Amino acid sequence: MLPLLAWMVLWTVGGWWIARSAFNLRPNEQALVGFGMGMFLQNFFANLLGQVMPVPAAFWVAAALIPLIGLALSFPLNNGRWRELYRIPIHPWQWVSFIVLTYVLTLVGRGLSILDDYQNLPTVSILATGDIPPHFPLDPNKIFSYHYSTLLFAAQIMRIGGMQPWDSLDLVRGMGFALAIITSGFWVQRITGSAMAAFTARLMTAFAGGARWLLLLLPVGFLKQVSSDVNLIGSGLASAPDLYTALGKPLGIEGGGPFPFPFAFSNAFNTASIWTYHAGAISLGGAYLLLTHNRWRGWKGLAVISVMLGASALQNETGFIMLVGGMAFVAVLYALVNRTLHLPRSLWNWLIALIPATLIALVQGGVLTGIASGFASNLGATEAAEGGAYFSFSFSLLSHPTLISGHLGMLKLTDPMQLLVALAEVGPLIVVLPMAVLWGWKAFRAGRWYEAVMVATPLLSLTTLFLSYTGNAGPTALTRVQTGLISLCTTFAVPILWLWARKRSNNARGAAATLLFVSMFGGMVLFGTELIAASKPVYAYFLTDMDAKINARYWNKLPQDALIFDPVPSRSPTILGRPTDSHITWYQEKAEWQQIVDNPTVSNLRAAGFTHIYIDKSNWDLHKEQYQQLISEQCVVSMEKVLPKRGVDFRLLLDISDCPAD
Repeated sequence: MLPLLAWMVLWTVGGWWIARSAFNLRPNEQALVGFGMGMFLQNFFANLLGQVMPVPAAFWVAAALIPLIGLALSFPLNNGRWRELYRIPIHPWQWVSFIVLTYVLTLVGRGLSILDDYQNLPTVSILATGDIPPHFPLDPNKIFSYHYSTLLFAAQIMRIGGMQPWDSLDLVRGMGFALAIITSGFWVQRITGSAMAAFTARLMTAFAGGARWLLLLLPVGFLKQVSSDVNLIGSGLASAPDLYTALGKPLGIEGGGPFPFPFAFSNAFNTASIWTYHAGAISLGGAYLLLTHNRWRGWKGLAVISVMLGASALQNETGFIMLVGGMAFVAVLYALVNRTLHLPRSLWNWLIALIPATLIALVQGGVLTGIASGFASNLGATEAAEGGAYFSFSFSLLSHPTLISGHLGMLKLTDPMQLLVALAEVGPLIVVLPMAVLWGWKAFRAGRWYEAVMVATPLLSLTTLFLSYTGNAGPTALTRVQTGLISLCTTFAVPILWLWARKRSNNARGAAATLLFVSMFGGMVLFGTELIAASKPVYAYFLTDMDAKINARYWNKLPQDALIFDPVPSRSPTILGRPTDSHITWYQEKAEWQQIVDNPTVSNLRAAGFTHIYIDKSNWDLHKEQYQQLISEQCVVSMEKVLPKRGVDFRLLLDISDCPAD
């Protein structure tokens, strides 16, 4: 672990120097904010350098760049005193809380396999081999235009720390979410002057979500009538045929741990961050912008924020687009309200910062780079690179305002029954929206532009209620935009209610506290369910101990151009670091794939380009004759056979690269 610790120290110290030099932060904020900035910026440079340098050298160079940048920004030192460089205020209890939270969240994550492991683990493994930006693990001819920032950081941990992909991803999720929880309280403490308000804000970051469980309190007859008007989709439909039945059953998902999640306390619109740790990484970026947006130290703050904004597009492209559009909207609104084209210098600084940030977002890889490449290809400026990008983007108009839930489907807000269900899915914090809008207007008048944008962009996103996404990411992809409104309410709920209630009666304070508790109750139930899984770690629902052994022996050891045939497609890219060629998307198989699975002969496999085979006993038993014939071929080399302790299963790795491809 020493190389991993040394690597972390490099970007941590550099992040401290950058945070202190570029922003006027409070002493209790500097250390953890600097830690997060160093992590964020190091990941940004690792992504760029990894496209032109071999890994892990690119990861080390990226880490070394952070203290060099921090030193450059620190000059000139007052009276040449170098001691200023290491005078970072350390608050021990902050770090104790961070370490404990990281440990608990990582432990919980190790027992679950619900966070899209079928796509995240293969991508982490592919990134760690140096394929940056990554190709689609299930089709190496496609660039996987995905928001892979968190996965890249996990790939760095995996490569430098010698960890396996599932452990590195759990650690990164736990660490990132713990940091998001703690830093979310700093801004609230600034606004309210209350440590208790800051603690409450941290609880909200972890647990706040929708309140689907409130539907359980409806009269049974009325609930059945409401249920008949809702069409479940996805894991909602996998749970039960209708809403009424589903509310009394577990959520139908794989990898949910030893104790199932209750459907009534789950959510697929306003999801509690404690259930999907990746949302914590997104909220981390928002917390840092809130802490720094009006505390720039001249050009240094502008430059750092510009890079961080561009890097954030690799984590949350939707948020970046909304920020750019929102800042443009605020600039136009200022010109109209004040009847002038002379914008304030502070607003111009934001607009200037967004120019290089946008350029970074368009070239660094990820969803926005994929969109830009697609547009260029359509215009005939370039050829689609290597089969094009993974995602396609298209929309259609809806006649009624519609909210999209990954469990409850399309909920028309003009239908009273569906509106009731939508309000439960959104949760009670929506009542804070008018006060949040007022906050945004006051921020606009005071020149706090980022706070104004935080309010303006979710309001503009209301237009998406009339859109339906028809691209290959699935209809619920638009939910990421629609949830901006409730994210706004979650961010501002604690400072708004705290400032409102502290000068009012005990009844008013009780009402505010009840509102916050109801919004967090579902997340608390989910966390309690997650804790049961902490003592029973898993790899992923598609992996076993045998796969882990193959990973330890053969990860990144096969030829770079190896193509693996595996009837469980996400498995071999995860454990071997080499792609397969089976799917158009994660959910749609290629037409010829099932034919090869059903008739796995050497000639069929080689004609499809496969060089290796990785199979288990269940697939062997389904096509025993074909596999027996296959391994009898002289050109087939048996590389490894792994048996479990009781010998009831096995894994077999075969090399067929020397077999003729005709």
